[in-house]
Amino acid sequence: MELDEIPYNRAAINAKLRSILDEATDKWGVRAESIEIREVEPSPTVKKAMEEQTAAERERRAAILSAEGERMAMILRALGEAQRLRILAAGASALHPAAVTVLGLETLAKLADTPSTKLVLPYELTRLAEAVAAHLGAAAAQPP
Repeated sequence: MELDEIPYNRAAINAKLRSILDEATDKWGVRAESIEIREVEPSPTVKKAMEEQTAAERERRAAILSAEGERMAMILRALGEAQRLRILAAGASALHPAAVTVLGLETLAKLADTPSTKLVLPYELTRLAEAVAAHLGAAAAQPP
């Protein structure tokens, strides 16, 4: 039995001890009626190791819960942003194309400010570049 299980398994220890004593004393006609472990006092070194193990387990569980919370928060933020973009896209259909281009550029600027290593663009980048060029009055290059 592991040392940290002893406080929770005293009944099992008592039963095992009684069995061992009965086996040894039956031939003399002596029988133990009751055996009880009342207190287990591990050495200071073992006690410290048990406390450190318990603390490490608590820290591990806290780290897991924290990571799961952060993950859920990121998912919810992404879903909220996706919903915001859907609403913006639905409302943008009535906007002037230049206004849509400006909003697209603002969204790209916000995305570029994040510490992410991936960028998710709201629509094809070439379409945005063409819209910016058209807004600035530049003509699209014609193939030869």
